[in-house]
Amino acid sequence: MTLFLRRWLRIGLLLYVFLWCIALFRLLQTDPSFSVGIGDALSYSEAAANMVRLHFYSFDGLHPYFDREPGYSAFLALVYSAFGLYNRVAVFFVQGLLHAAAVLMFTRTLTRFLSDRIAVIVYLLLLTSPSVFHVIFSVLREGIALPLFMSLAIVLLYLLQASTMRRAIVAGTLLGMLILTVYSYVFLPVFIVCFFIFCKLPWRHMIPILLIPAISVCLWSSRTAYYTGEFRPIDIHRAAVMWHVRGQQAEHMYGMEPFRCLWAEYVSREWSGRSPVCS
Repeated sequence: MTLFLRRWLRIGLLLYVFLWCIALFRLLQTDPSFSVGIGDALSYSEAAANMVRLHFYSFDGLHPYFDREPGYSAFLALVYSAFGLYNRVAVFFVQGLLHAAAVLMFTRTLTRFLSDRIAVIVYLLLLTSPSVFHVIFSVLREGIALPLFMSLAIVLLYLLQASTMRRAIVAGTLLGMLILTVYSYVFLPVFIVCFFIFCKLPWRHMIPILLIPAISVCLWSSRTAYYTGEFRPIDIHRAAVMWHVRGQQAEHMYGMEPFRCLWAEYVSREWSGRSPVCS
């Protein structure tokens, strides 16, 4: 590692810690009670709390939960087990730590393929982007999705350099975890394998990348089939509602309103003056 890279890694990390502390201080001022939240955050948190208390993936503690992927609730359950139920400060700390560690490792891996200057630019963007802090200080699945994705990217880059079965198994495991956290990534293994075919990687190393995620999804779908008789990973109701809402938005929103709605939904949480179909 060059002196230039070491210096900027330290500067970026210090800046990240400074910004993290400021964000936490502001949150303490605006929400001193650290309420669990509403909507998605409440769903993930209650499911995690019931995993700790009852060892049962359930929102209400009575019925099995199918609406969401289990990955983020399992992560919250680990944090709650170690630091206490509904401890949001611990959640923000662990998410911040995982993000910083993943960015550091990802940047060091990038230097094998790109110049130090480009790697440093990527490093600073990943550490100081406002959207990153919005994710870290939210009880939402994106809090671990980005570190998981960067960890997967690191392993895949190493696979391109030197393909081994161990690295392929780690990549498949990370893919399975990522899909069970954000199900939208379910087709990602296919694209990765197609890319590796183009790069002429050995076929035997592509099998774990496809097989481990498939087994993970099938096992979780078997749980749903056990309770409902339908073999599927998550409930279809939320997906149907989302498609309906997006259709309403596409039909009734114009100009800059879609961007203002995105800002309200993911950043400000302030809906006053927005279109009725915004949320």
